[in-house]
Amino acid sequence: LNPPSVEGWHEGEEWVDSGSLIERINFASGEVGRTDAPGIQRMIELVRNSNDVLQPAEFVEDCLDALGFIDLGERSKSVLIDHAAQIGSFASDNPGSVERTVEMFQLIVSTPDYQYC
Repeated sequence: LNPPSVEGWHEGEEWVDSGSLIERINFASGEVGRTDAPGIQRMIELVRNSNDVLQPAEFVEDCLDALGFIDLGERSKSVLIDHAAQIGSFASDNPGSVERTVEMFQLIVSTPDYQYC
């Protein structure tokens, strides 16, 4: 006999394994990639409403704010800024600005900091 556990709901990180983490990342990335959804459109607008040209760190901060004032650790934030810097500054009137914003949203929700918050 091998009865199921009756300990109740797992809490904290103990319930997260590699399979469920990948599933969570894929789900979150898919949801923030739905540019037809009104909520996602609004978050994109929040980032693109700036009339200023945003430097990579400012762009990442604006994306974090649009997602709900997410507070990432310095290591995760540094990786995101480095990625944004590969493309350069962000201007809402540049071609591809929506795609770039959505990509940053997807990267943010894929970080361990976001998944474990």
